[in-house]
Amino acid sequence: MPKPAEKQVIIKNLEGLSHIAGICNEGRNVVPLIPHPESACEPLLGSDNSQWIFESIFAALQNKLATKAA
Repeated sequence: MPKPAEKQVIIKNLEGLSHIAGICNEGRNVVPLIPHPESACEPLLGSDNSQWIFESIFAALQNKLATKAA
């Protein structure tokens, strides 16, 4: 299996590129993650440990929209 390009690696574990936790497609618009962060994004679901992932995504999208509007 070929290694992904560095720009496709979204999240790394502390050990580096050989321990990839999140990767995107070449267009950088699809990011599959395992374990599924949506199962730990609300206290009602038992944990909010991965809420920061969604907050980061929303902030990036808002920044991109603001940049396009300017």
